[in-house]
Amino acid sequence: MISSPGTYHITQDIQGGQLAKSCITINASHVTLNGRDHIIIGRGVTDSTAILIQNRMGITDVSVNSVRIRRWNRGVHIVNASQVTVQNVDAWLNAEGVTVWNSSEIKIVGGRLTRNLIGLVVDDSSSQIAVSKAHIEQNQINVDWAYNRSETKTTSNS
Repeated sequence: MISSPGTYHITQDIQGGQLAKSCITINASHVTLNGRDHIIIGRGVTDSTAILIQNRMGITDVSVNSVRIRRWNRGVHIVNASQVTVQNVDAWLNAEGVTVWNSSEIKIVGGRLTRNLIGLVVDDSSSQIAVSKAHIEQNQINVDWAYNRSETKTTSNS
């Protein structure tokens, strides 16, 4: 669990995944997690998450960079957060690659969300979601925008 501001590095591949658990939980603001291109492999169990960004009181200014995620229910799960960047994250063979719940000012930059059931899920209470230079493809559903508001939502797979 990451519960203090700062920069953190994943130093080796992680074989994780217990029932209904998160492998890495970030519950503090002003955190950078650099995966250094390591992989976090789960067991494909229901309600498991590779990287959970959540705090009941809200969380802001979090960045997750350069990590590969495979075989989780949710790859990166963002809840009650703002100003979060998910950059160069590859998530494949998960139920959901990246999920955004009750959050705003979220950036998905680069990386690949492929061969998941759903690549990107955004709930109806989230806003200002920007996707750029990310490849969201070969999922059963590539992007599930669960809202129809005129809030900012940008997708560009280039």
